[in-house]
Amino acid sequence: MKEREMKLGCLLNKASHLIKWRINDGLKDYHLTSAQWAVLVDLFLLEQKDVTIELNTPALIAERLQVERPAITRIIDRLMKEGWVSRLDNPKDRRSQLIMLTAKAKRIMPEMEQVSHRVTHGILTGFSQEEITQLEHYITRIIDNLAVPK
Repeated sequence: MKEREMKLGCLLNKASHLIKWRINDGLKDYHLTSAQWAVLVDLFLLEQKDVTIELNTPALIAERLQVERPAITRIIDRLMKEGWVSRLDNPKDRRSQLIMLTAKAKRIMPEMEQVSHRVTHGILTGFSQEEITQLEHYITRIIDNLAVPK
């Protein structure tokens, strides 16, 4: 691996780590982590799109978030314990459950979204709109390159 590629990988990893750290810090008053927040946002966005509830299985959440299934199960268990989500039996598959946001989560989502917006605003301080658009494009290309099986 070339030194430049190693440096870029290290920079991306460090940026990701620092973003999660900032989000964790912003969510501490809610007793949430960035990983838990990602699950809540995933469910919230699906609900906003009025997507069928059958997409809310732990397996599909794990797939969308690119997280191992056991980790998602632990996150969901913790979110349930804290009253952020509930489980329903899946009428189409007895082996599966559906994960739903609770009224508590729906009520507080706008506040928690502000945490994400503050972190994003801080990350992009000093960038022009054109640079932000380019950065989004480059990161999307990186993600697409990683998503392609080699």
